[in-house]
Amino acid sequence: MAAHPLTQSSELSEGSARGGMLPRILIVDDDVDAADGLASLLQAAGYGDTRVAHTGGTALALAVEFLPTVLLVDLDLPDMSG
Repeated sequence: MAAHPLTQSSELSEGSARGGMLPRILIVDDDVDAADGLASLLQAAGYGDTRVAHTGGTALALAVEFLPTVLLVDLDLPDMSG
């Protein structure tokens, strides 16, 4: 089975209208501009609910509350790594 990537934001937004679940995305990066910029791009493209954390501690607390389905994580944060 070949994968067919979605290429238009309208196709992404239709996922919820068709009963599909949009991802809950948690972005963790101490580079504030990079994390916030990526979150803005994902939201503009229709990728569901996106949250941002700039420290590992904040990310852990947010993950428990938000229950993300996708994590985009910087592996070398100042307060924790790996």
